[in-house]
Amino acid sequence: MLLPHDWRDRHGAVRAWAAITDRAGSRRELWSGTLHASDRGRPRGLAVDCRLPDGTSSLQLGIDPLHAGPTFPLQRAIWLEPAITDPQAPPIAATVPSPPPPAQSPLPPDTPLISVLMPVHDPPLQMLEEAIGSVRAQTFTGWELCLVDDGSSKPEIIAALERHAASDPRIQLKRRQTAGGISTATNTASSSPLANTSPCWTTTTPSPPTRSDTSPTRSPPNPTST
Repeated sequence: MLLPHDWRDRHGAVRAWAAITDRAGSRRELWSGTLHASDRGRPRGLAVDCRLPDGTSSLQLGIDPLHAGPTFPLQRAIWLEPAITDPQAPPIAATVPSPPPPAQSPLPPDTPLISVLMPVHDPPLQMLEEAIGSVRAQTFTGWELCLVDDGSSKPEIIAALERHAASDPRIQLKRRQTAGGISTATNTASSSPLANTSPCWTTTTPSPPTRSDTSPTRSPPNPTST
């Protein structure tokens, strides 16, 4: 999904495409689609599903302006979660086991607490696991992770958040029944009892982006589905 502020002048169109190059160096386009500013890049973007032919040596993904002009119509765009899968390969486990909390040495009394605020709304599970895992892997142990489930509906996301919160006392979890957006969710996270102690440093993480059935997209600041 491309939001209105992704378009430089709030109008225009772009053409997204996927192409392959074979071992002989020949290029062939497998898929293309158009996103218009007038329909916000489609509410759920464009679904892309290509079968790579035998002999493929490389896969290229691109976004070009639909019409020639002095500037590119988009501020920025990315392909969300491009992946190459083998239909004959065994399935990958849906969840990643939570690592045990590291042994913690007593910290000096004047050591500041670092509170990491993470609003969450239905991101891809793997991205959520990686985001939480990056905090848990820190060598500095004086932190807390304040998770706020901002009205997520995916059972696997809710289960993962609850699993992490139960596995480490430094991970706090609060749940909102309805999505309020990044500002509301971040304010909820900042109300953690530990986040309001002193001395305390607080930082907000870039939340894992929402998964959509689209490849060309911008990752919004708050992972909300619209």
